[in-house]
Amino acid sequence: MFTYESALKANQLQDYLAGERKFLALYNHLGNAGTIVNFSGVLRPIVSASSEFQRILRRSLREARFMDIYLEGYGVRILGNYDRTDVIIAETCEQLDVLETEIARFDLHMLRK
Repeated sequence: MFTYESALKANQLQDYLAGERKFLALYNHLGNAGTIVNFSGVLRPIVSASSEFQRILRRSLREARFMDIYLEGYGVRILGNYDRTDVIIAETCEQLDVLETEIARFDLHMLRK
């Protein structure tokens, strides 16, 4: 388990932040095609380049408050989860195929069931 808190305690914050940057870059890229955020049951569009979106992503990656976002350009919903294992909800395998290709571009991996 490699969380923000455990990285701080183990004096490995730089390693943690390097991984976090990959996720931030990925979600910013995916969000450029349109993003809707579910915050406390209220759905609203959000600009991926905004400081608010960055805060939502960081809080989720650091397990403070998990994100619930819908990526309009990809037609998928992403739910933040523990240990950087976010959940992707898609209607079709094709959507997952496209997303898997995008994820690989950022040197990250997607596990499929």
